Amino acid sequence: MQETTILVINGGSSTYKCALFSLEELIQKQPTPPKWETRLEWEGEEKLKSVLEKELRSYKIAAIGHRVVHGGEEFVKPCRIDEKVKQGIQNLSKLAPQHNPQNLKGIQIAEQLFPNAIEVAVFDTAFHAQIPEYAATYPIPYHWRSQHIRRFGFHGINHEYCLHQVQKKFPNAKKIITCHLGNGASLAAIKEGNALIPRWDLLLWKV
Repeated sequence: MQETTILVINGGSSTYKCALFSLEELIQKQPTPPKWETRLEWEGEEKLKSVLEKELRSYKIAAIGHRVVHGGEEFVKPCRIDEKVKQGIQNLSKLAPQHNPQNLKGIQIAEQLFPNAIEVAVFDTAFHAQIPEYAATYPIPYHWRSQHIRRFGFHGINHEYCLHQVQKKFPNAKKIITCHLGNGASLAAIKEGNALIPRWDLLLWKV
């Protein structure tokens, strides 16, 4: 009998990171180590397709979670992927040209290889969706705001994870600053569990 699993695909600007988790183990405990994982430098979608097809052919994959960088003002929580969601991700590529197209390719490859699996998109911008209007508004001509030019906040999946870890150790903490340090870096000020001023303008890229 095949073990039921969940595949997670994280498409970044230069790599794909993939991990496979046992559904049964996830239900029993948190956190649980992956049963399989890999990191692939971006060499085109055929490389990702080849690795997933070869390594995961013996697993029963029930669901696939995709990290998608930009959800804009439309996608403010995880959602099941359908044609409308894919089109929305494509339309938002102009706001994240190094990420959303790659995220979409990961989705398309997963659809081809695992057509019976449920696919879910989790958006980096969603955690910051409820920031106050004054924090989302840049100090530029205000009428630009009507053209959806605003601060969105990024790396939200990681900021939310860091928040939960801090809350476990310090349950009475009301004001928290989280830091994402990777190929890009960002900070978020969080008040009582809600993102308050994610500072993407403090972004630092490695050179």
